[in-house]
Parts: sequence; C-alpha cells; structure tokens
Amino acid sequence: MADGPVPLTDVRELSRLAYGFMASKVLFAALDLELFGHLAATSAELGELVEKTGIPANRLATLVAALIALGLVTEALSDGLAGRPVESVYQLIQDPVQAEIFSSSQHQASMGPAVVVSRLVDFGGRQKLLDVAGGTGAFSIRLCRQNPDLRAIIIDFPSVIEVARRFVDEAGLAERIEFVAGDALQVSWPDEQEVVLMSYLLSAVGGDELERLLDLATAALAPGGMVLIHDFMLDAHRRGPRESALWLVSNLTGRPDTISFSDDEIGDRLRARGFADVRSMPLIPSITKLVTATGAGTQEHAAQ
Repeated sequence: MADGPVPLTDVRELSRLAYGFMASKVLFAALDLELFGHLAATSAELGELVEKTGIPANRLATLVAALIALGLVTEALSDGLAGRPVESVYQLIQDPVQAEIFSSSQHQASMGPAVVVSRLVDFGGRQKLLDVAGGTGAFSIRLCRQNPDLRAIIIDFPSVIEVARRFVDEAGLAERIEFVAGDALQVSWPDEQEVVLMSYLLSAVGGDELERLLDLATAALAPGGMVLIHDFMLDAHRRGPRESALWLVSNLTGRPDTISFSDDEIGDRLRARGFADVRSMPLIPSITKLVTATGAGTQEHAAQ
C-alpha cells in the first residue's frame, strides 16, 4: 500500500507553499527580459545588465538576488510601471477605512515577531522607546509589558494611529504609550530616546529615504542608545533566503525605488554612523532578521 502524503512539520515549508505564486513570476519576468540569454552570453556585471535590459539598477539587483532565490514580481520590472498608478500599502493605509482593515489584520501577525524581539533583546533598564512606523503598536505593547519601566512613542500615519489607540487601550497601556501622527519622513522625532525601533520600514521606502531614516534614528538617540531594525534582509552573499527575497521583490510593485539589502549592509551603514556592537540574528526563520546596534556618542556623530 502506497504511503500517504507527508504532513508539513516546518513553518518554512508552509511559507514556501504560500509564496509559490511569486516563484512562477520570477521565471516569467526573467524570460520576458531575456535575462537568461544575457547571462549565458557574457558574465555581465550589473551595469552591463542594466544597459542590456533597460531596467534600473535597484530593481535589477533585486531581480538577480531573487532569481537565485527564485522570486520576482513581473510588473515591477516593466518600464510601463512608471506611467501606471500603483497603490502602495503606505498610500492605501492613509484612507481610514483601509487603514482599519489592513492594520487590524496585521496586528496579530506582528505580535509573534514582537514576542521574539522581547526575548532576544535585553533592554537593560532602558525607559524610552521610539517605535517608528509602529503600526497598531504590537511591538510597543509587547515590549512595554515585558519591561515595566519602559514607555513608548509610536510614529505612524494618522489613520493608523486611530487603530493603534484602540489596541493600546485594550492592552491597558494608554498611560505608557504615546503617539505622533504623521509620515515618519516628515514629522519631528522626539529626541533623547534610549531605543529606536524600525520594523518592516526600511524595505518599504526608497534608497535615499532609507539613508534618511537611519540618519533620523541616529539623531533621535541619546548617547549610548540602541537601534533595532527588523526587516526582510538578504544574506551577505545575496543569494537568499528565498522567502526574504520574495518579499523584497514584492515591495517593488508599490515602490519601484525600493532597494534590497543584507544584514551586513545595514550593519555597515550603522557603523558608518558611529554605532558599535552591531549584531544580526534571524527573527522569523528564513524571512526576517533583526539587526541591533549600540554606541556612545551617536548624537555627536550625527551632528558632524
């Protein structure tokens, strides 16, 4: 008698199944661009491939990484994207109704990573957390529960903040979690923060905006403060992880100017801003990583 189906026992296998539709688009995109032919004809550098395909470098770099890991969204590679309205998540959630639907659905999904962060990171008596693009407050809620002396400030769009207030109230933390309503790239960040957290933010903005956010985080920290960056990140060799690469390329559909990055690259950017003790660790296996960094004198460096 033939054996029956083997049940899935690893969450990573479930992720591979769920993201299978993205993998097929990898193939279609590469074939459409005749990229395999270009690669077979020459050991082209990125600049040569940009010239041959006409695809901007940031998108093509993400394509190459995702091809190796098997994933890309076709529309993000088309020159026609620039002339076609594409509604990103961050445009979508500025509408109060859509913000309620999207943010509420994401809240429970964010609680799991928040629990992992609370276990991996020793806050060492730190009392001031700035949660940038903090959404419904899942991370702030969990971290405040875990650290009784911690107070948090969440920055996010006004429509999202309205949803976050409800979750914070339900958690009984209204006296310890405050809000700044607005685009993180436009509003003033509170200074003298002991921890700055950015989760799923750097992968959702353009390359120049990524650098700007790191500058803002550096300036917002008190000397010796700690930055936590949780996001989809490639490995140093930029050949995976597969699921992380798939998420990064999917972001291109809403923001064609987004860039892919590895945890090593984020670490280098932080060191260049005066941080030390830079560490990286997996958070959601094969999907996201957490980079932490601390250092004395970060504000002095930002002011130079």
